[in-house]
Amino acid sequence: MANNTIYQADSDGIVLAWNVNTTIVNGYTDGATPPTVERQRDGDGDAAGGRGSAATMPVKSGDYWKVLGATTVYWIPLK
Repeated sequence: MANNTIYQADSDGIVLAWNVNTTIVNGYTDGATPPTVERQRDGDGDAAGGRGSAATMPVKSGDYWKVLGATTVYWIPLK
């Protein structure tokens, strides 16, 4: 999966996203495209201190989702 890309969930699932740098990671999901409802945010990244930022959010089947600020994005379907 990729950062700043809109996906439509074909099943219920969970999005995992993170950035090892100090970038804020935001997660958006709702029934619109593009999704505009922010469901998750982590902005306490501290790369020098060994801590990045992460987002974990549930997504309903049929809804759209995207993350911003992530270097790694995973989709885990709950089928």
